[in-house]
Amino acid sequence: MSEQLLKEILSEIKGLKSEVGELRAESTEIKNNLNNFKEDVNKRFDNLDKQTELVSIKVDEVNKNIAKLEGETKTLEAVTKENLYDIAKLKSVKS
Repeated sequence: MSEQLLKEILSEIKGLKSEVGELRAESTEIKNNLNNFKEDVNKRFDNLDKQTELVSIKVDEVNKNIAKLEGETKTLEAVTKENLYDIAKLKSVKS
């Protein structure tokens, strides 16, 4: 082989090595970006889990308050019914 051909082959190999180095750098950058994206997604899911838990707690509190109000409403209805009965008795005695 001629010396010129060997120099061309060597030049091509150096060029390929350079390109391989660039591809490795890009690959590392892509991996880092994916890891950052993965961390961001995990943080968002963690926050979503926390928010869901808080909403669940609030819903439970609201349900308890509704149950309490239902009980108080029934008590109020019963007392009102007794008062109406007592008012009717008093009116009948007065007449």
